[in-house]
Amino acid sequence: MFTHSDKMSLFERGLKQKKKAHIITYGCQMNRYDSVVISRILEAEGYELTTDEDCASFILINTCSIRKHAEDKVLSKLGRLAVRKKITPDIRIAVCGCMAQRLGNKLTQRFPEIDFVLGTSMITELPNILKVEGRKRIYTGESSCLYPSTIPEKGLKSYLAVILGCDNYCSYCIVPFVRGKPRSRGKIEIIREIEELIKSGCKEITLLGQNILAYGRDIDESFRALLKGVHAIDGLMRIRFLTSHPRDITADLVDIFSELPKVCEHFHLPVQSGSDRILGLMKRGYTIDHYKRIVDKIRQKCSCPSITTDLIVGFPGETMNDFDDTMRLVGELRFDTAFCFKYSPREGTPACKFQDQVPEEEKIRRLKELLDMQKDITLQINQDMVGGVQEILLDEKNPKDDGSLLGRTRGDKVVVVSTKIHKIGDIGIVRIVKADNYCLQGEFVDE
Repeated sequence: MFTHSDKMSLFERGLKQKKKAHIITYGCQMNRYDSVVISRILEAEGYELTTDEDCASFILINTCSIRKHAEDKVLSKLGRLAVRKKITPDIRIAVCGCMAQRLGNKLTQRFPEIDFVLGTSMITELPNILKVEGRKRIYTGESSCLYPSTIPEKGLKSYLAVILGCDNYCSYCIVPFVRGKPRSRGKIEIIREIEELIKSGCKEITLLGQNILAYGRDIDESFRALLKGVHAIDGLMRIRFLTSHPRDITADLVDIFSELPKVCEHFHLPVQSGSDRILGLMKRGYTIDHYKRIVDKIRQKCSCPSITTDLIVGFPGETMNDFDDTMRLVGELRFDTAFCFKYSPREGTPACKFQDQVPEEEKIRRLKELLDMQKDITLQINQDMVGGVQEILLDEKNPKDDGSLLGRTRGDKVVVVSTKIHKIGDIGIVRIVKADNYCLQGEFVDE
């Protein structure tokens, strides 16, 4: 444990060598992608990225506003950094992301130690912002450039944002207010960037968007055409995409998924509730019958698909009958995984003002019941895979065992394998020999 004097000497030593930056990321895959973009910008500006926060002269927190818990974690971190800045006043602290966009100067009023706040659309302005002296600066406008072109992320797997923003305005969701209207990147630019990623060793790409299926509507393009263009890129082995709005999935789009062999059979389709009445209050724009037909179509057309979802319990006005509808849906459709959350009121959204807010203790009870049911389903699905074979991409060492590697199936399930001839980056066929809730264990069929 460092003393204050130890930290000061580390900090001073770092300053004498090179400017060092540390990025702290909360939230979704889009935030993680944004942090990669920011890290490349900082490197171009002469910063060295460090995982050691104590050695950094510049600390940037990339924030999330989707739930109160996410914001609470950021506020707690800022409180600790504010104390540190009193000890080492030369460090610079910045906040970016959805929380920065939502709260703006409220953050600097609460934490005057913050040097600047960067909104969700201002990442490309960071080089100019870094040159400006002074604190409490707020940048929450809109840049004309979505992202710098060609930001290579070295690695076997890369995320790539293709559309920013959302205009669905679900009644509980803050995203349209902090990410803005949908703005698509050009298809040629996207394909060029993927080609650069492949040159640096990438084999799997995940296309990102708050509503990925809305890609291209603002620039006379389509997600269907983008998917075909990406699929045609030489050297790319796997394609994934997140997140899909169930309202936008059509039968012909499912046909495209099944016809393109590089598209992995993993579909994340957030249903949010099993009650048509609650879906109406949420303004989701589809019914449970529509959702079931989508799932049925995917399971008919795609080989052994993995279907995952998001669920919210305790939405305002949710009765026990509504919750029972959700439990029945989960039991019927048997999702591979469900990301389940208590409803979290977000200031500025219509649902925040709804009557009949569900008591917190009842939200907790319903969440536990739902999680227990989904845990059993996930275990059963994984155990049913034992004895079968799966294609996996080996992508990292097992941090819990130096003698094994981790890979992922096309359905996005983690597989632990021991191997004498295969290495990270290889794609191979394994037989599943064991399974639990969290991962599978496999053996290569050629060993």
